[in-house]
Amino acid sequence: MNNIYDMAFLALIGAVWTLFLSWVMTIVIPKRAMVVSATVGVVIATARLYFEPGPLTSDVTTTLVGVLAGGALMYYLLNRRLKREAAMERGALLIDDLRKLNVERTARSYNAGIEALAERHWDVLYLDHDLGDFSGPEGRERTGYDVMCWLEANTEHLPSKIVIVSANSVGRQRMTQVIDKLYGRER
Repeated sequence: MNNIYDMAFLALIGAVWTLFLSWVMTIVIPKRAMVVSATVGVVIATARLYFEPGPLTSDVTTTLVGVLAGGALMYYLLNRRLKREAAMERGALLIDDLRKLNVERTARSYNAGIEALAERHWDVLYLDHDLGDFSGPEGRERTGYDVMCWLEANTEHLPSKIVIVSANSVGRQRMTQVIDKLYGRER
């Protein structure tokens, strides 16, 4: 293992292995991804050293360096992504009966959503149409469209941005029309 290209290739293999395993593990257990990946890399390198002693010591060390470099890079990228996501969701409100998003506050009904909107200014409102809230007059369902009508009547509580997260195409279209009207957009 005297060739510098062979050593660089082994370091690259170690780094790629660590990145791949870290990526797979972030789907299952994100907080332990780096530890698991680095541990597997160290175990593989140690096994190679034990079963093939001698001139392989340098390529085992090179592989370990690659594993550590890949682990450090994956840690940096994951940490950067998590910080960016956390910063984007600060000041965000979700009004939805089912969805779970990484937002500062979630309201599960029409009334809870109106209370949250009246409480403070929100940067982003994620809004569903079908809220599953039948607290309206004569048991009528209160929907995201009703929230939009409330915002239309109370523009001092209008968030900086509204994102519709509904799969109901008719409700989405009605809510989009109100959003366009509130924010002065023409169709």
